[in-house]
Amino acid sequence: MINECPPPGQAYIPTPPLFQVNFPALLQGARCYTDAAIAPDQANQHMRKAGLGVFILEPRRKLMIHIKAIATANSVIMADADPRCLLPY
Repeated sequence: MINECPPPGQAYIPTPPLFQVNFPALLQGARCYTDAAIAPDQANQHMRKAGLGVFILEPRRKLMIHIKAIATANSVIMADADPRCLLPY
């Protein structure tokens, strides 16, 4: 099936099967949250310390894992990507 652009002035309306999740907390399975903190970017992009956090929640086994780490990064984007490198998948 090819999704074509609608004619001008008409909106695209998706067709079934449609899935809309209003309460993501009700989804089953493990969840993983990551975060990073670093000083704002500056003109001179020198390496600086970044605080990293990973929180893994597996409600079925009542498992909660919180990982804290320190890394070096030279940008906010690099710091945000670092926690994802700690995960095995």
